[in-house]
Amino acid sequence: MFDVRYSLFFIRFIAYLHEHLNPDHMRTTQSSIFILLLILQASLSAQHPKIQIPATAANRVEHAATKSSLQQTPLSLEIPAGGNPPQANSTVVREPMPFITTPEAMAIKAEKLFHKRYNGDHQATTPSSRVTPVIDESFEANASVDETPSSNTIAVSDDGIIISANNDGVIYFTEAGTKLYEAKWGDFFDDSQLTASFFSPRVLYDPVEERFILVTLHGKTSATSRVIISFSKSKDPVDGWNVYKLPGNPLGDGSWFDFASIGISTNEVYVSGNLIIGTTFNKAVVYQISKTDGYVAGFLDWQFWTDFFNGPVSITPASYGQHGDYGPGIYMVSSAAAGDDAYWFWDLDNDIGVILNLLDIPYQPQAIARRRMLSSQAAMIGWKRVIRAQRMHFTWMVSFILCLTLM
Repeated sequence: MFDVRYSLFFIRFIAYLHEHLNPDHMRTTQSSIFILLLILQASLSAQHPKIQIPATAANRVEHAATKSSLQQTPLSLEIPAGGNPPQANSTVVREPMPFITTPEAMAIKAEKLFHKRYNGDHQATTPSSRVTPVIDESFEANASVDETPSSNTIAVSDDGIIISANNDGVIYFTEAGTKLYEAKWGDFFDDSQLTASFFSPRVLYDPVEERFILVTLHGKTSATSRVIISFSKSKDPVDGWNVYKLPGNPLGDGSWFDFASIGISTNEVYVSGNLIIGTTFNKAVVYQISKTDGYVAGFLDWQFWTDFFNGPVSITPASYGQHGDYGPGIYMVSSAAAGDDAYWFWDLDNDIGVILNLLDIPYQPQAIARRRMLSSQAAMIGWKRVIRAQRMHFTWMVSFILCLTLM
């Protein structure tokens, strides 16, 4: 509603200018504004600055993790156009999924169960005014045969190409469900050095660079653990991939990399996970990686972060969430260490970051869960107002310039 009112205001304002200003001056103004509009459109194409965090949002802890030295990894292999051919009798290497039995892990599982039960009770009282999704297309995707849990992941390009993957393998579809390619992971990579199990794939589409990024974990021992990151050579994954194999035991302490999450900023991709020793959680880790290097098949610049303040588990990088990227750096979210009463909001403040800051956002999921959840909803409303204000500012500016230009 605000956008409409302001647009009408600008239209009336431009009509006033047209009536009272010299026509020659208006023509000059129109030309200048038209050029400005083109520049503005380019700046708003899809790359956005970070939203500034309100000063009162939370307590800040600076230098909240340890940064590695700069790492460089050469291109490991290229997947050719059309993809490596799937083999008729290809089998999947299976490794049993370790059952993490540390007290911290059990506390996390208990908390997740609590949230599931709470959400189930809460849904029963939710008003029926929600929008009901409409199924546009429906078709069968990846079957989960060889590995459990399936660890499904999916990404869709602007052109409607779908990459759907799970622990068994990967499939490309058109948005109508036509299958373009399918392979088990062993056939997809066709690398004789990758002989252990593949698991926990994650895929996303970079809408600014128009490329897919695919992360696949390999191996459940420190000797075999790899973080395999693949960059599509174009917006069509059928054109092939640039593949890099990063170590899954970056500290050399007997760990292996588990439970990947992935996010992107303007210039970088972030892969987070948990380092496991045997079946025991060791520490969280985040890899910070240059996207550009991967897209051009160059040496991959990257670094990693460990020893996070107070030992959180499963940090998640937060991409822009709509059609675009933001940066420099990225925001990340995690639950606090097991038994604590906070969500933690991490601010990696720059590309190949200089400082990683921590913001402490309290919550309490036990006896007063509903009250805390309402507080969280109020906080989210505040964040949405910040975001909405920025969007309205851009909308009014564009409306103003469009009115001037179209006269």
